[in-house]
Order: sequence, then structure tokens, then C-alpha cells
Amino acid sequence: MKYIDKSLNTNRCNALVDEFLALCKERVWTPFYAEFGRTRFRREVRQVLIEEQERRCCYCMRNLHGKEITIEHVIPISEPRNTFDLYKVYTPFFNQVVHLEAYLETWAQPPYPHTVTYTNMVASCNGILSDSSFKSCCCNNKRGNKHIIPLIYLPDIENIIAYTKTGLMYPIDRDPRKVEAIEVLKLNNNILKEVRFLWFRIQKEKIHFNAGSNRVEVLKKIFDKKIRMDIPEEYKKYYRTNYFWNLFLDYDWFYQYYTT
Repeated sequence: MKYIDKSLNTNRCNALVDEFLALCKERVWTPFYAEFGRTRFRREVRQVLIEEQERRCCYCMRNLHGKEITIEHVIPISEPRNTFDLYKVYTPFFNQVVHLEAYLETWAQPPYPHTVTYTNMVASCNGILSDSSFKSCCCNNKRGNKHIIPLIYLPDIENIIAYTKTGLMYPIDRDPRKVEAIEVLKLNNNILKEVRFLWFRIQKEKIHFNAGSNRVEVLKKIFDKKIRMDIPEEYKKYYRTNYFWNLFLDYDWFYQYYTT
């Protein structure tokens, strides 16, 4: 997991949101996220999010591709107004964010309504980790509207979140709030632990390969096996199907993580 510094593109994206809010006033729209999604402003902000995150999911570090990308509202769109300020203790990125209901009382910004505020949006994967189901298994869609500490906005998060050699994700400081966030986001589901473990083994054994390499040979080297049949059953899907092989490749961020 990596820290996302929202100060780098704040002015650029706030200008886009300013234009959108002016359009809302002109057309008598309420600045819901659905309205934002109908305009070019969402597309432009979305591109900024993807670029500033180096095309990685904010939570699981998957390489992001077109249809897999979702926009996560760190403070959920449906967050009640009476609990909204609980998020503000976590990061100064929320200093210029107010609940939509509060914004509609003045129609003046800053502060910006939480539904369309750049500092309240990050790019996430859709959490689908199977080629046989469209059910979300992790990240944005799995979280829903549950309250969690915004791990990605904690400046020291890269020194707090760690991954074991078996692929388990955990907070070094054992903070219960961080443990809960990992659980809510389902960042320790079996598939994620498997791909992290594979990358750990690749780094440890210094296995050289590319996307076009013989998959069976790569898996045999990872598990130090001479024949295909001896590869653990739960890992055979990574050579049997294009989907799982490509999913594994999408998590290549972990090669660098385990190197350092």
C-alpha cells in the first residue's frame, strides 16, 4: 500500500470541480456524483486519479485497466451528516470538504461538497478476482459505505502496512482501526494472499520470466517442483487460465516490495 498525496493536484482538480458546480447552478442541478459522472469533469478527474496513483488500485495495488476502474469516495457518498466530521481527524485533505447538505445551504466553495470533491476521490479496482463471477471480493465495492480509517491518506502508511512471505497483509503497529480497515476491505482474501506469495517466491528465488514465458515452467520454479502435477492444486489456475495468469501479472508491484 502507498500513501496518496492529494496536495499535488488539488488546484488543478478543484478548478474542474468549480466548473462543474457553476454548471450545476446554471442548469439547476444538485451536485450529486451521478450528475458529475455525466460530464467531462469526471473523466478528467478520473484520469488524474489514475496517473497520480501510477495506475495502481489505492488498496490492493493491482494494475488498473479500463473497465476494472472504480472511483472510491473515501468519505462515502451516503455518510450521514451527523457522523461526517469523524473523518476529518484523519487527514488535512478533508479540511476543505463538507457534507453535500451543508454545501447546499450556501452554494459557495471552498469548502467543496463531499460528493464531487477531488480530495475525497481515489481510483480503486472493482474487486473482481474471478473469471467465473462478477461478485466483488475486495476494495471499493466490497467496502460499501462502512466507516474505515483512510489508510491511504496516512503519510507514514508505507512504514506501517507490511506483507508477510505468505502474503498476509497487516499493520506493524497493530492498531485495531487499521486491522479493521484491512478486514472491511477484504485485503487478505485467498486470491490476494496467493498472488503476493507468488511474487515473494519469484523475488526470493530470483526467477526471471516475462508475460509470454511458459507458465508451467514458471510455477514449477516457484514451488521447486520437477513435474506439473506436484504444483499445489490451488495454484494450478495460474497456469491453466489466461485470466488468473494476467491477474497475477497485474500485481507485479509486490516484486519491488519484496525486493526492498
